[in-house]
Amino acid sequence: SSVSVTIDNIVDTIAPVVTISNPANNATVKGIVVINASATDNESVKSMSILIDGVTKANSTSGSISYSWNTNKISVGTHTIQVNAVDASGNVGTKTIQVKK
Repeated sequence: SSVSVTIDNIVDTIAPVVTISNPANNATVKGIVVINASATDNESVKSMSILIDGVTKANSTSGSISYSWNTNKISVGTHTIQVNAVDASGNVGTKTIQVKK
């Protein structure tokens, strides 16, 4: 007798799409600034992280993240905010903006 087997080899190669809703790109910041971001994916978002000037400041295990950033403690100049999102297949989506103090 014969057996019919169907193998689903579909590999997810689509990275999450990250949106930073606050602050805006090229915004001037001062005081306490709440960084808000979210991510969507064709399957699911496993984790997110916020990095400021390359240093991780917050992590999340969902499709949204926020962080209260005390800009009184940073130097005057341009600073980079990067948000990464990882889906269940390990694909990484990134959004980067710059702000000024």
